[in-house]
Amino acid sequence: MLEQRTGVYDNPYKFNAKELDRETGLYYYGARYYNPRASIWYGVDPLATYNPARETQFYGDGEHNGGVFYWGNLNPYIYTYQNPIKYIDPDGKQTTGYQQNGFDELEMGFAIQSYTWSFIGDARAGVLNLASRIAGKDQRYQGDGFFGYYEIPKAQSKTIAGDLLDVTIGLAASKFGVKGGLAQETAGSSASTGKSLVRFGQEAETTESLAKQAKAAEEAGFPHGISTMLKDKIKGSDLQHKSAPKSTVESFFKVVQTGKNPKHHTVVLPKPVTSKVTEQINEIFKPVPLEQIFKQNKK
Repeated sequence: MLEQRTGVYDNPYKFNAKELDRETGLYYYGARYYNPRASIWYGVDPLATYNPARETQFYGDGEHNGGVFYWGNLNPYIYTYQNPIKYIDPDGKQTTGYQQNGFDELEMGFAIQSYTWSFIGDARAGVLNLASRIAGKDQRYQGDGFFGYYEIPKAQSKTIAGDLLDVTIGLAASKFGVKGGLAQETAGSSASTGKSLVRFGQEAETTESLAKQAKAAEEAGFPHGISTMLKDKIKGSDLQHKSAPKSTVESFFKVVQTGKNPKHHTVVLPKPVTSKVTEQINEIFKPVPLEQIFKQNKK
């Protein structure tokens, strides 16, 4: 039940510890009201409208969670991208990944204590997905075992050792002709320095999707390519998305600043977008290495 009284005192803070407005039956989040039964917001997402006097971010700039370049932000009424298991929205305008207390020990040469990011399972899945692609298998893994994906086997989810990660990256470098520097950067080496490009989401790209995005960009007056955001440092919500050193991306593709936002950069793709191009993009843009997440988490 969404509303339940226990005792004489009627606590108004119920669903997600938000205050219930008894006149409307909605919950107040700060930026707008929410109906948990219908799973929709009453009111447009404040970040969907340009209001520099009150908001520091705007979807049109492509800044928050990919902005208008991510499908979930095109519907200003949905709650946490229709995935409340993976995301939270604490105030009605800032969808983000959640953290959970606990202890999760991995056999990768370290232990994760105190706060562990909810997408650790997705990072494990990323290793399996990369190995699957290298082996030519049409299998996709996801940590939570969502529909359309293989759930990570329990034995593998706890025993993906560091040497497997290193071998996987080495095979990728060999198969796709990736330069040695990229393999080091992918593994989280300290050699990775300078600015980075962030690509929203953690899922692997598809040829169809890349071609569609590149075509849409060209029709809108931009280069034939895909959108990224330039960041001086990968931190905060950027840890939930794919990223790559800008210098590495420029080793394979032309990168140009586009649009009014100086941080928005387009990675120019060749015509047509082939499966080889897709493989190259997927090998360059990676979820943030686990060790980097832990370093950020300890700060």
